[in-house]
Amino acid sequence: MYNKILIIAITRMGDLLQASPTIQGLKNQYPDSRITIVVDTNFASICKGIPGIDEIKELDMNYIARGVSQGGEGLVGCYDYISKLVSELRNENFDYCLNMSNSAYTAILIKLLDIKACRGWLSDDEGFRLMADSWSMLFSAFVYHSNRDYNGMNLVDIFRCGAEVNKHPLGLQFNPSQEGEIKMRSLLSTLFKDSDGPLIGIQVGASQEKRQWSAKNFALLTKYLVQDLNARIIYTGSRDESELVLAVQNEYSTDRAVNLAGKTNIDELGSLLSLTDLLITGDTGPMHLSVAVGTPVVALFLASALCYETGPYSSGNLIIQPQISCNPCNPNYPCIRPDCHDLISPELVNYLAKLRLRTSLEHDGFIQVAEDIAPSSQVRIFRSAFDTDGFLEFIQINGKTAEKGYPEGYLDSIRQTYRKLWKEELANIKQQSFVPNETKSQNLFPNSENIIELCKRAYKYLDLLKDNATNPIGSLNELQEISKNLNDIELEIEEISLTFPILGAVVRIFIMSKENIRGDNLVKLADDTKKLYEDLERRIINFGRFYFEVATSETLSRREENDTSNSR
Repeated sequence: MYNKILIIAITRMGDLLQASPTIQGLKNQYPDSRITIVVDTNFASICKGIPGIDEIKELDMNYIARGVSQGGEGLVGCYDYISKLVSELRNENFDYCLNMSNSAYTAILIKLLDIKACRGWLSDDEGFRLMADSWSMLFSAFVYHSNRDYNGMNLVDIFRCGAEVNKHPLGLQFNPSQEGEIKMRSLLSTLFKDSDGPLIGIQVGASQEKRQWSAKNFALLTKYLVQDLNARIIYTGSRDESELVLAVQNEYSTDRAVNLAGKTNIDELGSLLSLTDLLITGDTGPMHLSVAVGTPVVALFLASALCYETGPYSSGNLIIQPQISCNPCNPNYPCIRPDCHDLISPELVNYLAKLRLRTSLEHDGFIQVAEDIAPSSQVRIFRSAFDTDGFLEFIQINGKTAEKGYPEGYLDSIRQTYRKLWKEELANIKQQSFVPNETKSQNLFPNSENIIELCKRAYKYLDLLKDNATNPIGSLNELQEISKNLNDIELEIEEISLTFPILGAVVRIFIMSKENIRGDNLVKLADDTKKLYEDLERRIINFGRFYFEVATSETLSRREENDTSNSR
C-alpha cells in the first residue's frame, strides 16, 4: 500500500496524456494515496485535466537551459533552483516513485530523493542509469530501431505495466473544464450559421515535417468532406501551425472550414475536441487529446510514426499505416523522399471518415475495407480495440499481404507472439496454449537452438566461477579465462540477435538485465547471471511455443474463411 506517490514526467503533451491510464490506475489501486507529479512548466496545464493527480510541481526547463548556456551566475541560479525542488520533494517523504522520463537527469533527480520503492529509469551510486523493471527494458528494446517491426505492444500498456498497474481505464483520460466547454460551444455558434452536418476536426501540423501530410491533400480532403457530408471543419493546432492551415486554405477556401490553430489553450482544445464528431490527424498530441475526451480519430501514421507503439489508446479509431519498406523510418533523421505520403490519398481518408461516422461502435467488429478501396499492398488499415486482458491492439481490416519481404501474415504472427510472451513472462498473465511446454523452439526458428546451447555453456562456466571463487587456492588466471569465455558467449548471443532480429528484443532485455547487475560478491554475481541466462533460455523456448500456436490458429482461421467463402 502506497500513501504518497511521486511521478516524474518531464515529457510533452502527448506523452503526458499517454501517462493518464497509469496515473488513474495508480489511484484506482491506491484510492487513499496522494499523487504528486513533476512536469515541465510548458506542459503543466495539461495535468490539470488528467484525473488522479493531486498536486502538480513544475520544473522550468527553459530557465534551466538558459542558466546552463549562460554559465557562471546562471549555473549558480540553476543549482539553487534545483536544490530547492529536491529539498521540497525530500520533505514530502514519498514511499513510491515512478519515473516516466527516460532521461539521465531525471534518474539522478530520483537518486537524490532516496525513495525506497522506485520504478522506471533510475541511477546507481556512480550516476549510471539503471532500469528498475523489465517493462522499462522492454520499452528500450523495442525503441531500438531494428526491433520496431516486431513490437505489438502499445507504449501506454508498457508504461502502466512497468508501474504495476492492472486496474486501469481502457482509454486515455482528460476532463476539460466546464468553463472551457461553455466558451467553445459559444464560439462554434458564432463560427457556423447552422448546425447541419458533422463537426470534424483536422490537425494539419505534426511534430516533424516528414510526418505532415501535404496542404494540397488536406485541401482536397476538406473539399470532399464538405461536398459529401456538408461537414463543418475545424482546423486545430498550435500558433506555429497556423501558417500550415493557411496553406491549406489557399488551396481550397470555404466558409464551412475555419482556422482555430493557435486560438485555444489546452483546456479549450480539449473542450472543442469533445464537441467534434471526429478528428483527422497524424500521430500528434491533439490525436491523444481527442481520444482522451472520447472523440474517435482517423489517424495517418507517416514516416517514423508506428501505430503499434503510439497509436490512439481507445477503442473505435481507424488508423492508416503505409506499406513501404522504410516505414517506420528512424525518427532521428530527416527524409528527403517521403514516398509513404503518396500511398495515402484524400479519397481514402474521406472514405474512412465517412465509414467511422456512419458505423456505431457496437458494430465495429463488422468493419471491413475492400481491397479496391485500400489495397493492402499499399496501406494497412487498422481499427483499435482492447483484448480480453485489457491490452490495446490494432486489428487490420483491409486484408493482408506480404510485409517488408516477409510472407503474408508473418510479421503479424511475430507481434502476436511477443504479446503473448510478455504478458506471461512480465505481467504474469497466463496465456492459454495447446502446445506443450516441452516443445522446442529450435524446430521453429533458425538460431534459436544456438542461443539455447550457448545458455547451457554459460551455466557450466558460471558454476566453475562459483567453485573458483569459493576455493581458497583458486587461480586468478582461471578466473580471467572463465570471464573471457562468458564474455565470448554473450557476444555470440548478441551477434545472433543482430543477424536474426526477430529474436532481438528477447536478447536486448537479457543484455540490459546483465548491465543492471551490481556488486563485488562473485558467488552472488554468478547466481544472478545464471538466473538471467535461465530467463533467456525459457523465453526463447516460449517464444517458439507461442509462435507455433499463433501460426496454427491463423492457418485454421484462414481455412474457415476460405470454406465459408467457397460455400457461398
